[in-house]
Amino acid sequence: MKKVFYLAIAALLAMSFTFTSCSKDDEVTTPDSLTGTSWGISAGGESVTLTFSTQSLFTFAYSGSEGEEIFGGTYVYSKPKVTLSDGEDEIYGTVDGNKLTLDFFGDELVLTRK
Repeated sequence: MKKVFYLAIAALLAMSFTFTSCSKDDEVTTPDSLTGTSWGISAGGESVTLTFSTQSLFTFAYSGSEGEEIFGGTYVYSKPKVTLSDGEDEIYGTVDGNKLTLDFFGDELVLTRK
C-alpha cells in the first residue's frame, strides 16, 4: 500500500511544480480550522485529495496509473502548521491561504483548497 502511495506522490510532486503559480488575486486567508475542508491536486491523469473530516481525522485518496489508494489517520493543526499521522509515519505541512504545502519525506507537495 505505502509503496504505491510513495510512487504516486513522487510523480505528482514532479508535476505540481509545473502547475503552481502565485498571484495577488489568489490571496485567501489561512483558515483557523481544517475541519470540513478538502485539498487536492490533479495532473497527468493522477489526483490526490486530502480531506479533513473532523477536528482530528483525515482521509488521503490517490487515483492514477498505479490504481487507487485510500487511507486515513489523525492530524494536529496549529495555524499554520499541520502534522498528519497514519500511525507509522508523520508528514508535516503548512497552510498558507488556499495552499497546503506538505513536506513529503524531503519533497514538497502543494495542494489547493477545493
